[in-house]
Formats: sequence, structure tokens, C-alpha cells
Amino acid sequence: YNNIQKGIKSSRLTDQRIAQLESIGFHFTGTGKWDEEWDERLNELKEFKEVLGHFDIPSDEDDYQSLRQWVTKNQAEYVKIERGEKSSHLTPERLRRLGEMGFHFKSTLTSASIPEDTIEYEESRQGASLQSVSESKPD
Repeated sequence: YNNIQKGIKSSRLTDQRIAQLESIGFHFTGTGKWDEEWDERLNELKEFKEVLGHFDIPSDEDDYQSLRQWVTKNQAEYVKIERGEKSSHLTPERLRRLGEMGFHFKSTLTSASIPEDTIEYEESRQGASLQSVSESKPD
């Protein structure tokens, strides 16, 4: 599947097979180790907000370099979703978890933090049945 995302064709894993797997709730991103690392960073982000009261991670402090990179990567994945592209790891569940803690993506298309229709699109694409989260981004 990773090769397909890189543009390398697979004779066995066709688009139809991918769609069938996704329709029954299969996620190609759940590799265990990566899920644990994502959860660790999410917990770091929660702690950061609890201590400092915001999500603005300083770019000039080395202590927050890995967290800043993680947020930047998730932002890039969110932009892919907004453009209708597939996100390699930003699942509806992860969107919901970020939204529940009040995290706001920098949207390139709308002013919503995590628009309900974005989560619904990802849910339908991935075959998930998750509740949507929608919070308006303050102006």
C-alpha cells in the first residue's frame, strides 16, 4: 500500500481491493509503533496546552522541536484532506481527538478548525463510523 501511495503500481492490491478493505473498516496506517508515537506526541501537545494555555509551539526553542515537527506534519496532512487528497495517517479518529482538545488547524480553504464535512469525508472514504467534531476557529 505504501508503494501505491508513492506511485508504484501493484498487481495484487488494486484500487478496487483497497476500496473493499476500506469499506470494511481496514486502515492501512495502523502499524502499532507509529500509532504509539502519534499518541505520545498528542499527549505532549495536551501537556503543552495545559502548562502554557495555547498550542503556539515556539520555533526558537529546541525543547519543542519534535513536537513542532509533529504538528507541522499533521498540518500538512490536513491540507491534503482539504484538497481532496488522501492523508497517509490523519484518520477521522485522530481529527476528532485533536478537535476535542481544541486544536485548530490552519485551514487553507475555510475558517473552521476541523470542519464537520472534512471528518465526514474521511469517515466515508475510510469506512469509519465516528462522530464528527466541529468548532469554529476564533477570528
